[in-house]
This record gives sequence, C-alpha cells and structure tokens, in this order.
Amino acid sequence: MPTSRPGLWSLVLVPALVTLLVTGLRLYGEMQDWNPSLFSRAAGGGGALVGISWLVLLFGFWFGWRLRRGGERVGIGRALALYLVAGGVFAGGVWALTKFQFVVFPQPEAPGKPTGMPYMLGLMGLVVLVSLAAWPRLTLTLIAYGLLARIPVVVITWFAVQNDWGSHYDKLGPGVAASTTMEKFLFLSMAQVTFWPFVFTTVAGGVVGSLGAALAGKGRQDY
Repeated sequence: MPTSRPGLWSLVLVPALVTLLVTGLRLYGEMQDWNPSLFSRAAGGGGALVGISWLVLLFGFWFGWRLRRGGERVGIGRALALYLVAGGVFAGGVWALTKFQFVVFPQPEAPGKPTGMPYMLGLMGLVVLVSLAAWPRLTLTLIAYGLLARIPVVVITWFAVQNDWGSHYDKLGPGVAASTTMEKFLFLSMAQVTFWPFVFTTVAGGVVGSLGAALAGKGRQDY
C-alpha cells in the first residue's frame, strides 16, 4: 500500500535546510582559506567538492522515490525520456543561439557584457514547459527546492560583492565586465535565479527522480 501523499513543502523543507547548511559551510571554508579542492574561491566555484549542485542528484532521486511511494501515478519511462529531451533542448538551444550570435558570452580575449539574455530566458521557459509535461508534480517540487536552495546564495552574493570578500560568490566569469557594484551583483545573481533552479535542478533532478520512482515502483500493481 502507498504511504500518505506528501505535500510539496513537507518534501522540500528538510532538503532546503540541509542545502542551507552546506552553503554556510562552503562560505565559511572559503573565508577561512581551507583546502581549495574542497572550498575553491575561483569564479564559478572551481569545481570544489563542497557545494550544493550535487545535492540536486541526491534530493531529486529522493523526491521521485517519495512521490512514487506516496501513490503518484506517472509513466516513468515517458517522464525520463521527456526530461532528457528537455536537457537536449537546452543544450541544442544554447548551441544554436551562440552559433548564430543571438546570444554572445564575453571571452577573456574580448571582455564585455553578455547579450541576448531574453533569448536565453525564452529557452529556459521552454525547458520548464517540457519538464512540466514530463512529470508536473516532480518538476514543481524541484523548482521549489531549487529556489529555496539558491535564494540564500543570492543573499550571500549581495554581501560578498558589497564587501569584496574575494570568494567565488563575488567573482565574475572570465571576460565578464561590470561597471558598477550593482551590475556585478546582478550578473552574479542571474544564473542563481534562472539556470540553476529552472534548468539544472529540473532536468538533472527530473532524470534521477525518474530513476528513484522506478525503484520505488518495482513490484507495484499500479505501476
């Protein structure tokens, strides 16, 4: 028999708190100059092992498993295929937009400001639509978790930029130029409230969530 159907906030609250703790640990480790392989100060995070991106895989899997055990009826194979399609749409869209220069990202040899961001936002919206078609409840859960995970990063970024902490939170990517502190903050925050919650979290979390649901549904008659 399925367990009680979980509410959205009951699903995301504990993962969001765990993510907040990891974010705090990451910031503290950077400020204390701890091992850079774990707490890198490089722009973009430098691939440091202590971070919140990988938590999407852990919690995405758990969300899918928990929703399935709570009685959520979903075509898991179809959901997985559509989440993969959503990822392909984004990757292919970025390739096309940059190739035909609808979107231009600054380069170290040609510093400046990114252009064509409305096209990117439109592409991200398309990714969300495909993800919602894949599995609406899981996608909404992942978006809620993604926003709760990234809003604290935006707050930290504000203080990091204002006080020039020298952490990865206040370092622009190669070639990106900002003329004011506010502009720098906006550039750094843009991905936190767009790409990370609405693309990476929904697509990567949706893929592993589908796998979690498949494991949770083994042997069930309503699968």
